Parts: sequence; structure tokens; C-alpha cells
Amino acid sequence: MSAIALAAGTTRDRTVKTTVLLTDPGEFAAVNEVYGAFFNAPYPARACYQVVARPKSVWVEVKAVIALN
Repeated sequence: MSAIALAAGTTRDRTVKTTVLLTDPGEFAAVNEVYGAFFNAPYPARACYQVVARPKSVWVEVKAVIALN
């Protein structure tokens, strides 16, 4: 996410909203811990959903909307 933001001329600190897709909602606490370390307060708005499956058996996917500078 940081590399994509940088390539677009911005930084992950300009993240406005994220959507987290989890195959196992029991992993939410672990994801929340990483999320809190990755982003700075005030944290971006977030939605989190359980999904049945992700391609290649990935258990988490994060989509982000990042503002340009």
C-alpha cells in the first residue's frame, strides 16, 4: 500500500477509508493490531466484512482509498 501511494505521489498517511475482507472473523484482533501499528491516529474510516473465500487462499484483503496531495 505504501509503494502504491508513493507511486501516485502521496503517502499512506493520506488514507481516507479502508475495507478489510476476512475469511475468518476470529482473526479480527490480529488484523486490528497490525492496522493500529500501520496507520497513525486519527485512523482512517474502516469497514470489515467476512467473506467465504479469497483467491489463492488469502485470508485477508485490504482495499484503500487514499487522497492525492
